[in-house]
Amino acid sequence: MKSGKKDIELRLYDDKRKLIQIGDMIEFANFSDSRNTFCAEVVALHRAADFASLCQKIDCRRAGMESPEELIKVLAEFYPAERQKEFGVVGIEVKREE
Repeated sequence: MKSGKKDIELRLYDDKRKLIQIGDMIEFANFSDSRNTFCAEVVALHRAADFASLCQKIDCRRAGMESPEELIKVLAEFYPAERQKEFGVVGIEVKREE
């Protein structure tokens, strides 16, 4: 995210993410170095039932993945299919503050 190579953050569309709106500012932090933070503006929200469906709406390279297959495999480790089905998913498109 910070380098600008990735501009879509992928998450479950849980209660916390449902509060996010276009125009909101999000602070991203590096957990290993709390001083390493940056802010970005939410410019779009891409919602889908699961990450496989989301891959049809976005270019997975914008989320830091080389292919839809990689995106689905990697995110399944963090977000099992049952949780994706329960909450749905969201791609949070951001623009870094200059």
